[in-house]
Amino acid sequence: MIKPTNATYSGHVLGSSPTEIVFSIPLLVDLISSYLSPHDYYSCSLVSRDFYEAFSPYIFSTIDLRTYMAFQKWARPETQIKLWTQFSAVRSVTSTFGDTYHFLTLPALFSDSEFHRLSVLRCHLLPTVSSNYSENRLWNQFYLPSVLLLIERIPNLKVLDLSFFNFDNDEYAQRLLSAIRKKGRRFQEFQVGESVIVKSGNLPSILCSCAAVQNLKLDIILDGFEHGNITSDEMELEMMARQALFGRVDAQGDGAKGPRLEFAWREFHVPSISYNFELEVVFKMLRHCPLLEHLTVPGIVELEPMEDLGSMLLTSSFPRLQHLNLECVDAYTEFINVPMLFTVFSSLKSVVFGSLRNPIDSIDSLLTGSSHSLESITLVVSTEIKGECIQKILSSCPQLKIFDALGTLGKDLEMRNIMEINGFRYWSPVLEIQNLALSGSGDMGWICHNLEVLRLNFQSHDRTLCIPVSLSQQISKLTKLKELRLHCVAERDEILEPDSVQDALLEWRSLSDLRTLELRKFSPLVGPRELDRIQQQWKSWNGYSPTEIESPSSL
Repeated sequence: MIKPTNATYSGHVLGSSPTEIVFSIPLLVDLISSYLSPHDYYSCSLVSRDFYEAFSPYIFSTIDLRTYMAFQKWARPETQIKLWTQFSAVRSVTSTFGDTYHFLTLPALFSDSEFHRLSVLRCHLLPTVSSNYSENRLWNQFYLPSVLLLIERIPNLKVLDLSFFNFDNDEYAQRLLSAIRKKGRRFQEFQVGESVIVKSGNLPSILCSCAAVQNLKLDIILDGFEHGNITSDEMELEMMARQALFGRVDAQGDGAKGPRLEFAWREFHVPSISYNFELEVVFKMLRHCPLLEHLTVPGIVELEPMEDLGSMLLTSSFPRLQHLNLECVDAYTEFINVPMLFTVFSSLKSVVFGSLRNPIDSIDSLLTGSSHSLESITLVVSTEIKGECIQKILSSCPQLKIFDALGTLGKDLEMRNIMEINGFRYWSPVLEIQNLALSGSGDMGWICHNLEVLRLNFQSHDRTLCIPVSLSQQISKLTKLKELRLHCVAERDEILEPDSVQDALLEWRSLSDLRTLELRKFSPLVGPRELDRIQQQWKSWNGYSPTEIESPSSL
C-alpha cells in the first residue's frame, strides 16, 4: 500500500513546485480502496478534502447500523444530506433495529430513491423487540412495508437476511416471495433466522420461490397442523400448497417434456422438522438439488419418518456435497445408517457429528472415503467416542485445518464431562492419553500439520492435573496453529504438577502464529512469570478455573 511521507494527500511534494506530482489519487482509487476499511475511509477523510471527494462512493458503499453509535452517526442531518446524493454508491446495508425511533430517524434509507448498486441487505431486530407484542405491531405497521418496497425496487439484490420476517401476514409474504422470484438467478442467498415461525402450508411456496437461490438458510419453527385442531380452510390451503408443489415435482419423469425442475441450492439448512407434510416437502425438494454443497440433515421429532429420511439420503444424488452436518440427528435414532452415508458421500471437506448411536463405525467409514479431503471435523456430543477415535482422526487427515472436540465441555464451566438430556447421559469426547499406544519416542503420530484450530479435552495420569509431555511435544509440531484450547478432565481432588505448564509453554515457543490460547483448569499453575511470557508471545490468553473465568487482569 502507498504511504506518502514527505508528500501531501493531494500528491504534491512539500517544498517543490506545485506542478510536480508524486502520484494522483483519482488514478489509484480502486487500488487503495481494496486495502482500506470503512473506518480508514473516515479517518483519512478528516485529513484531506481531496481524499474525501475521491473516495465518497466507497465511504457510502457500506452502511452498518448494528450499534447505537452508528445510528447516531447516520442520523445526523449533514450525513443524511450527503446520503441523499450518494444513493448509487450504496452496496451493502446491515441493520439491527432496537426500536421505532431508530427506523424513523433514517428516512433516506427507505425513501423513493433507487439503490442501483445495493446487493446486500441484512435487517435484524433486537430480541427484546421481536418478543414484545406491542413493538411487533409497530414494526408490522411502519417497518415491514418500507422494507418490502426497498426489496422490490432493488434491481441487483443478491443477499437478503430477514431475521424478523414471520410470514404470518399473507399479503406481505406473497409480496416478498414474488420479489424473490423476479430476481431470478442473480439472487444468491436468502436467510430467515432466529427461530422465525412459519406456517407449514407456506413452506412449499417459500421453497419454490427460492428455487434459483444458491444458499438457503431457514432457521425456522414450522407451525404445522395438529390433528383435531385443523379447520376446513386450513386443510384446503394445505392441499392447494401440496398440489402446487408436487404437481411440478412429480411431473419430472423420464418421459416428461419441458425443462426439468432443478433447484440451484448450494446450501440447505432446515434444522428441525415436526410433521409428515413438512418432511414430504423436504424429500421432494432435495431429490432435485444437483448443486448442493452444504447439507444440514434435519432432526425429526417423530421417529416414524426417519427410515424414509435415511433411504432418501442414500438414494439421492449430491455429486458436489462437501459439507455434512449431522448435529440435529438424535442419538437414539436407529433408521439413518450414518456409516453407509459416508460411503455414499465421499471426498467430504467438513463434517459435524451430533449424538450418534454408533460414532465409531461412522468415523471409520468417514476416514475410509474422505481422510485426504477433510478440512474440518466437529464432535459435538457422543456416548462412545474415545481417545482411540480422536487419535485415529488426527493421524489420518493430512489436510485437516479445524478439529473441535470440546463437546459439552466447551459450554460447561463446571468441567463436567457428562450431560443429561431428556434422561439420557451423554459424554463429551476425551483423549485418554495414558491408554494410547505411543511410539518409542513418545510421538503420537499426528499428520495434520496444516491444523489451525485445535479444541480438545484430554485426560492425563490418574488424579493428576498436568499437560503430558507427549501431548505438548506433539502440539509444538503444529506450527500453523492459530487457536489452541485444551481442557483437562480430572477429579475434584486432583494432584497438581506445576512444572508441566512451564514445560509446555517452552515447547510451544515455535507456535508463532498462535493468537488464542486457553488452558482450562490450569490457572492455579500459571504464575506471574509464565503470564508475562504468554502475554508477550500471544495475543489472547484465557485461563479457566473449575468455578470461574479468569482474565489476565484478574490473575
